[in-house]
Amino acid sequence: TLVKVMKYYAGAEICGQVTMSDNGQPLSDVRILLERDAFSGEDETDLDSDTYWIPIGNTDTDENGNWCFIAPAGKIRASAYAGVFDDALAKDSFQANEYSSGLGDLTVDVNEDRETNVLTALLGKVSNMTWMGEVTYNITGQQADRLATFDDTFDIAVDSSGISGTVTWTGNESFEGQALDGIDFILKNIWSMTSNYTLSTSSGSFTTEDGNSRIIQGTGEVFFTNNGSFDTQGNPAIVRGFTGNFTRIVDDGRSYTASATFSGAGTIVATSVEYEHTIPSCEYSNESANPELPSFNETVDNETVTSTHVVCLTNEADTYYFMGEIKATGRMTAEGPVTVVN
Repeated sequence: TLVKVMKYYAGAEICGQVTMSDNGQPLSDVRILLERDAFSGEDETDLDSDTYWIPIGNTDTDENGNWCFIAPAGKIRASAYAGVFDDALAKDSFQANEYSSGLGDLTVDVNEDRETNVLTALLGKVSNMTWMGEVTYNITGQQADRLATFDDTFDIAVDSSGISGTVTWTGNESFEGQALDGIDFILKNIWSMTSNYTLSTSSGSFTTEDGNSRIIQGTGEVFFTNNGSFDTQGNPAIVRGFTGNFTRIVDDGRSYTASATFSGAGTIVATSVEYEHTIPSCEYSNESANPELPSFNETVDNETVTSTHVVCLTNEADTYYFMGEIKATGRMTAEGPVTVVN
């Protein structure tokens, strides 16, 4: 009889925050696209292997990167977008029937990078905007009917990035390609997520005396005649062709991907770990689900002593727990501050 039954939900309030992955800086004015998997139900987990995402709404983050939305039951995905909403090109593509090639986006369960299809971009008001990340949770029928609370948060951590370049003259062949030296110019942030940046160009060289520091803006090359350091003082910076040690502090709960020396405590999903001993499996006590480092006997100055390993392999594939200093390649998540040197 082609009868469809629709169910009303009061809706569960879901909230989240969009931040930078390395320092936790909140991102304001980020567009949040909310979608529901049409094949999902009211259970705590999605029992249907099929996926078909339907846009159900959108909202924007406030000055602290926070947002909230009233969601129905089902598998709900929140995606973060940056940029300026402009649906002119998307509407042209739709009217010209040039959108079918992107419909595969509707059936992708998890995205590492996303080219949002035209229909979703129009309905979700993210046309002309850049996808930055996503998170997914199941909302149960009880939670959507407000008979039970939804306690998780739809937090999204955006990976850091940067830009660099050269400003040159163009025109007459007598000065074509020459660099503009000592010029102040403004990088205007059209997304209004952070303030504009004022930069000064330089194509010259300089030498600093012992004990003095020099603030450098732009792109260049630095030779250290003695031990030296490069401190961004919390500001964005890019260094290319750098020879030496790069040190940064990763805060508790934050993640960082590198081939480096990690000092502190945390877990790392690693492709390689350098360790002087065979890496043992972690131990787990009945009182705690957290991994514990095993001990072992070794000979020091002709005496047998009991030492504790600084790294062990957890129950999760390629995931190691460490407390101390290790050299590894992978994505590290800190438990407390972790110093990264590479």
